[in-house]
Amino acid sequence: MTVAFPPSDRASSAFPFLGQTVVFSGRLASVARREAHALVERLGGLVAGEVTARTTMLVIGAVVPPGATQRSSIKLKRAESVNAKTPERIQVISEDDFCRLGQLQVNDELEQAQSFQGAVRRRLAARDGQQVLNFASVRNDARPAKVVALRRREATKITSTGGGWSDSDGQSVLAARFFLEGSELDEGSEADRERALMAYRKALLLDPNLVPAVVNLANLHYAHDDLVEAQALYGRALMLEPECFEAHFNLGNIHHDLGRYQEAVTYYHAALRLNTGYVDAHFYLAV
Repeated sequence: MTVAFPPSDRASSAFPFLGQTVVFSGRLASVARREAHALVERLGGLVAGEVTARTTMLVIGAVVPPGATQRSSIKLKRAESVNAKTPERIQVISEDDFCRLGQLQVNDELEQAQSFQGAVRRRLAARDGQQVLNFASVRNDARPAKVVALRRREATKITSTGGGWSDSDGQSVLAARFFLEGSELDEGSEADRERALMAYRKALLLDPNLVPAVVNLANLHYAHDDLVEAQALYGRALMLEPECFEAHFNLGNIHHDLGRYQEAVTYYHAALRLNTGYVDAHFYLAV
């Protein structure tokens, strides 16, 4: 849905979200969710996690999960229900409209093969007269911490032998294989991610205590904006392994996305106690 915005005076142009309570639905393609939240708040608005009677604007993300449509959004259906009772109560806009409202036209920088998120940060900093630190060489924008290696209990020894895996527990061997299969696919295409989802689930059916598979499965749910399931899985990972820094950091991201900043700070600090050199945690804690 495209909305035509009327001409604004200087004040409303500088603070286009002034007086707005904004809710986001779906995954954003152009900017990280936490950065979108920060933009709304910086430009005068409030961010909420769910559509209520107080909501005045709903932003529909451009990324649609496999098997879904933008019209199937639960938040959109709630907004339509509110508007049916009170016409035009909630303004429903596309991600492109949101970027235009926030003056985030960055096509010139994208043509130079720079990341959209990096370009957005530079534009936001330019508006506020701030210097931008470039973490591009050491960080991935808006991506949760991923477990890339198996950290298994000492009682279960896994070794690589001739291209295969072996240990005393056949189920653990097969679980490890499924985990490795998932880790090779979960950053690929949507089809690859669906296969990764199935691989991690198979790994956990065989070994419910395989924390790396729990974390990476949660990451896939987070990528699809399924924050409730992602949060539950990260919590499960911490029950199994309290010192899993990836789960602490990613829970910090979820609380940040939901506007629960004090909880986010707590989890970011916990992640940094376990991994003092993790740049993303330092960055978002500073933000």
